[in-house]
This record gives sequence, C-alpha cells and structure tokens, in this order.
Amino acid sequence: MICLNGQASLNIGKMIIKTIFQGRLDFGSAKSFGQVRSMYEQRVTNFYRSDVFIKEEAFNEDTYSLVLPKFIAEGNKRTWENTIKVLRYISDFAVAGSVRAYITDRGESKANEHIVANPERNSMKSYTDARRQLREGGSGIGVIELLNEAIEKYDRHAQALELRAFVWNGLGEYERAFEDFSRAIEIDPNLAEAYFHRGEMLYELGRQADAIEDFSVAIKHSVPVRSLFWAARRLKGDCHYETGDSRNAAVEYRFFCMRNFELGSENYNKMREVCLRYAEVLLEEGKAEDALKVVDGAIKMEVRDDNVTAGDLLLLRGLALKRANRPGYASVLKEAAKAGSAKAADMLGKALA
Repeated sequence: MICLNGQASLNIGKMIIKTIFQGRLDFGSAKSFGQVRSMYEQRVTNFYRSDVFIKEEAFNEDTYSLVLPKFIAEGNKRTWENTIKVLRYISDFAVAGSVRAYITDRGESKANEHIVANPERNSMKSYTDARRQLREGGSGIGVIELLNEAIEKYDRHAQALELRAFVWNGLGEYERAFEDFSRAIEIDPNLAEAYFHRGEMLYELGRQADAIEDFSVAIKHSVPVRSLFWAARRLKGDCHYETGDSRNAAVEYRFFCMRNFELGSENYNKMREVCLRYAEVLLEEGKAEDALKVVDGAIKMEVRDDNVTAGDLLLLRGLALKRANRPGYASVLKEAAKAGSAKAADMLGKALA
C-alpha cells in the first residue's frame, strides 16, 4: 500500500484501485477520543492485520477528531473493505461528523460510501431530524430550533452550524448566516459545504470577489467526483463572467463543459446555460470555431429544466457562423427569429434595411 499526494494507480493482478477519503469524525472529549483511538488500533491490528488505508496519524489530539482533509491512497479491494469496516466501527462512537469515501477511475466514482456519526447520539439526532425536516419542506424556524438543540448538545458541531447558516440565509438573516458559516469553518477548515454555501450567499448579495474566494476554497477542499465541486466551478465562472473577467470565466466554464454529468442532475441541467456563456466568452476572445463547437454541443443536449430557449441557442450559433466566416449564418438567424429571438429578428431587419 502506498499513500500519495495525488491520484495514481496500482496494478494488483488485473485490478486498479484508486481511493479518496475525506471528512471528519468528532469524539467530543479527551476521554472518549482516547478510548476510540485505542479501540481503533486494537481492531486494526487484531482484525485486519494493519491492512487499512487510514493510519493512526489521522487522529488529531487537539480537536479529539479523526481528520481526513483529502486522503488519497492506492491498494487492493480488501484494504478498501477493511478501511470502510473500521471507519463504520468508530463512527458509532462519534458525536458529530461524517466521512465520504470513493473508489475512482479516470475521475469517475466507481463506488462510494458515506459514513456518518451515530445518529442516535443526542447532538446527531437533532441534526439528523433537522436535515429530514428540511428535505420534507419543513418550516425554517422549526429546523433552526432542532439545530439549536444539536449545537447546545455539542457546540463544535460544524455540520449543524453550517446547516443552520444555510437555513438562516434562506430566511434572509444574512448576518446570522455569515456568523454561523464562519464559525463552522473555524471549527472545520476543510468543510467544503460551508465555503460553498457562504459563497452562494455572497454571490447573491453581489459580493462576487468574496464569493470567488469561497468557491476557490470549496473546490480545493472537495473532489471532482462530488457535484459540489462542479457547482463551485460553475458559480466561480459566473462571478468572473459578471465582473467582466472573461479569461478566468473561460477557465472555469471549459472544465465544466468538458464534464459528463448524470442526466437530470442539477449540474447537467445547468449545462446549456454554462455553454452559452462559455461560447459568448470564446466569441469575445475571437475563437469563433471553438464557440461553434460549444453551441452545437449544447443544442444536442436533452436539457429542459433551464432558462435557455431554442432562440438563444440558434442566435449564438448564427453569430458564431458569421464570425467564423462560415456559410449559412443568415438562415440560422431566421430560425432563431422564428424561435422567438428578438435580437435575431432585429439583426435580420437591419441587414435587410
């Protein structure tokens, strides 16, 4: 087994195993932490013969936590299974937190596990109930009350603070939201969700420069197999686009548009919007042929749940054809006008005047 700073592969027979572990489990006190650490060591030695990815160094005595900022390792499937089992074992003693684990291949998730702290513990029960109520459309105030309970029971519950901040933001309580987001980040500097959702709030408040900083850190503390990673790249690109920084917008949009998202997912449903903006940026940079490829790709997408119309797509395709000195742009603009594009109709009217 070899631990790496970046992803690599190891051939074991015909099997290639690439793994990523990310997250944190809190044990709440020095006594509990010491007991869990001792049990972990005994179990790893006696049950798994030390054949696990996570080593003792991941335990942080200062925070009484198991901390995995972004642990990337390689090995065989048995090592993966042993690691998942021992993480599940110690998660029963955790008062807060969770760990996400992935087997990846060429940037895609082939298997994943989400290991959470014991939901029956007081702080976790209130937090879990709050998440369930939020999913079921419960009132913001009711969810806040449950999260208050979770934080009162364990005041370093970073995930509960992050979720409370998210709810405060939805209620328009921006100062409270910012305070909770920042407190969650102070406790867990690797909590990508806190940076991402604080970035969303700052973006909506028109603070694009601050939002860019948060989205950048969210990307750093996430992994490409998570939808959050790509949502952060998309929104970071939007911030650059709206502040006139087309060069950096193009960087984020290019990565986003190259990704194959699951059909119907939120990121997939944003693809045409991003492609349109990316194509506009490419046209600004004089890259008409590249813009045409992006638009043609967007036209083929089966997205329906967005704000993009056929007229929008055809207008941009016509502009790209014209800038590229390709034939047929006038007929495409006519199609765009028929599809409802007022700008295309105006362009045709001026051309005929």
